[in-house]
Formats: sequence, structure tokens, C-alpha cells
Amino acid sequence: MNQSTLSPQAREALTKAGWAWFSFVAGIVSMLLIAWLVADGGELRGGLVFGLATLWTLIAVPAALMLKGQVVKAAWSSRPADPEAYLRSLVVVWAAIEVGAVLALIGCLLAGALMPGGLLAGVLLAMLFVLRPAEDALGSGLKTG
Repeated sequence: MNQSTLSPQAREALTKAGWAWFSFVAGIVSMLLIAWLVADGGELRGGLVFGLATLWTLIAVPAALMLKGQVVKAAWSSRPADPEAYLRSLVVVWAAIEVGAVLALIGCLLAGALMPGGLLAGVLLAMLFVLRPAEDALGSGLKTG
């Protein structure tokens, strides 16, 4: 779908979502690089923080995804999502993913070792890549002209 077929409100929401998504990805990637550079393979002193990151990931991320599913129900009924609700729901999901990844990487920094926190952060980064903004959610029915 071409962005020119979207309403101005939908185009603006999609642009904001794209920039927000890029910011979240850049945050995780930069933290991962810092943890990788600092990791010296020492003993696991960041186990508590890693446990907190794992717990956050298992509870908050699915809860945020369920919230997003409730907010953006329109996609299931072939209707366009409200651009502002779509943007807010995505930012909530991305923030939940970001918090989990940052906690995991703080655990890496405290432990001086890249694993297991780096693995969790990598999984969350992959999840963030999958959940990038989708023009299709805003396109059907919001065409101008």
C-alpha cells in the first residue's frame, strides 16, 4: 500500500510510530553493545536483575500485547485502526519490551558477562523487529479521495 493513499492523520501516526520504533530499537542495540564491550566473563552477580528482567518479560510483555490487541480490534474486522490508538498501543508494547531488554542488559553489566541477559535482550530485540509499525493496520478504509 502506498502511503499517499492514507489520510493525513494516519500518515502522521505512522511516521510517529516509525520514529518511536527506531528509537526503541536503537536503545536496545546501544545497550547491547555497551554490555558486550563491558562483559569480561566474570561470575554472575547480576542474577537478581536478570530474574527481574525475565519476570517482567513473562508478565508485562504479554499483557501489553493483549492490551494492543484490544485497542486495535479493528484490524480483525477489516476496518482501519484509529491512528492515535494504534500509535499509543504500539508504544506501550515497545516500552514493555524495552524495559525488559534494558533490565536484562543491566544484569549483564552487573555480572560482567554477556549471558544469559544478552540472550534475553536479543530475543526481545527480535520481538521488537517483528512488531514494527504496519501501514496495513491504518490503510483499509482511511483512504483519502
